[in-house]
Amino acid sequence: MPWWPIDGVLGYASALSAHSLVFTMIVALITVVIVRRVLRLVGSGRRPRPVYRGEQNDKGKFHGRGRLQCANGDVYEGQFRNGKFHGEGMYRFNDGKSFYRGSFAHSMFEGQGEEVYGDSGAVYVGQFKGSKRHGRGDMTYTSGASYSGKWANGLKHGNGTYWYAGNGGKFIGHFEDGARNGPGEYICKAFRVVGKWTNNELDADAIVYAKKGFSLDSLQEFVGPGKPLPSDIRHPSSK
Repeated sequence: MPWWPIDGVLGYASALSAHSLVFTMIVALITVVIVRRVLRLVGSGRRPRPVYRGEQNDKGKFHGRGRLQCANGDVYEGQFRNGKFHGEGMYRFNDGKSFYRGSFAHSMFEGQGEEVYGDSGAVYVGQFKGSKRHGRGDMTYTSGASYSGKWANGLKHGNGTYWYAGNGGKFIGHFEDGARNGPGEYICKAFRVVGKWTNNELDADAIVYAKKGFSLDSLQEFVGPGKPLPSDIRHPSSK
């Protein structure tokens, strides 16, 4: 084993220590630079602020007619009052397909309006309350089905008529919370059903008035697979 002078060993150790300190400082400096760049990138990705163009009142609030592009990309154009959507206007959602056009109050859909639902293509024209379908209105679905009648809290509620897609049948009667509930009648080419519904299910004591082309299969399809059929079926020849 070679012999090293003590002065040489100490000098070598001192050099290593100095190099280690320099290396540590370089790593720390690189880390700071990387962190700053990451923070700068994160900062540049922050949600944009709303952009407004239009009239304002003496308090600097949106008031009168204007256009507001919201931070999430939605756009409102119409009348404002004290910083709120209030009056007639149009609200376009950021999906590029959905929109509401009509009356607003305190930034809510309120009164008469039209809403197009971009995800489904359905169109509603009627009354709103608190941004929900409420009152009287008509809904048209892309399937070809449609509904005209009363609404509450966004659901069919009250008396109305629902036209089914495809078979030309229609239900006239009472709805609760979106379902057929209460007295009503269903009319199609092959038969007419008069009775009462509970949560979309026809009660067993309903009366069926058969027409030309009537079949139990068509009735079963309407009532639902496996559901009991009404026993009172009256054919055209019945007195």
